[in-house]
Amino acid sequence: MALWLPRYLIGVYGFDVKTAGMLAAAYSIPASIFRIYGGHLSDRVGARTVMYWTFLVSVAVTFFLSYPSTSYVVDGVRGPISFRLATGPITFVVAIFVLGFFMSLGKAAVYKHIPVYYPKDVGAVGGLVGLMGGLGGFILPITFGVLNDLTGVWTSCFMLLFVIVTASLIWMHLAIRHMERQAVGETLDALPQLPEMQPIHGEREVRALAPKLITDWKPEDPEFWEAQGKKIANRNLWLSIPALFLSFAVWMVWSVVVAKLPQIGFAYSTDQLFWLAALPGLSGATLRIFTASWCRSLADACGRL
Repeated sequence: MALWLPRYLIGVYGFDVKTAGMLAAAYSIPASIFRIYGGHLSDRVGARTVMYWTFLVSVAVTFFLSYPSTSYVVDGVRGPISFRLATGPITFVVAIFVLGFFMSLGKAAVYKHIPVYYPKDVGAVGGLVGLMGGLGGFILPITFGVLNDLTGVWTSCFMLLFVIVTASLIWMHLAIRHMERQAVGETLDALPQLPEMQPIHGEREVRALAPKLITDWKPEDPEFWEAQGKKIANRNLWLSIPALFLSFAVWMVWSVVVAKLPQIGFAYSTDQLFWLAALPGLSGATLRIFTASWCRSLADACGRL
């Protein structure tokens, strides 16, 4: 951000080089000095809490800054109403300083995590974190310039930051939930699905609404097959056969539709038509990686109902 801000301030707000450079240098004050306070907060309230606040505020600020200056014309009761939404220079500078402040807190919280999670490899992990930060400082300004050239939108840099911060927040939260589940899985399983169910939640109701996963599957065993295996398999087949039939039907119909697109006005070249015909196969193959476990869990749950 410190490297990119002068270019952004000059291009968007027309600042001279001196003013833009001073503001970029001033950005380093909240982005660096308050790192001390971030370490103090991490010791006091926990690095995880500080990281949540850092990511949440960063998501909000980068989303606000990523919105480009836009002019609107609305058909009102008495005629067209025109107005414009844009972030002024003062508002932008304030938002940037808020972003820098919380980034400085996050820097300290990151290093607070290292001795907790990697007590035997503090030096190596700390060096890796510094390496990733240095690469980010090298790659991101170049990427900002590329996005600016490709999109022609100045705020595309904040759009990219919004995507990165949001993905990091989701990744961190899922990792924390996974650790919590491993640590207190049985305790969490004993809780009701909804807080309102607490007064009527007893031993009989534990995991009453949770999915019933198949933990014992021996279809080669005749007794097991006749007792419960055949029933589960039939119900799973009733779910999977129509779904597969529909998916393959759409796949085949799409190949026919693609071949007819030029006849209804779509000026696609032959190469483009081949790419369009291949897209269902590409998406169907890659998305299986992510959906296989979900579909299996759903089938197991329905098989147990």
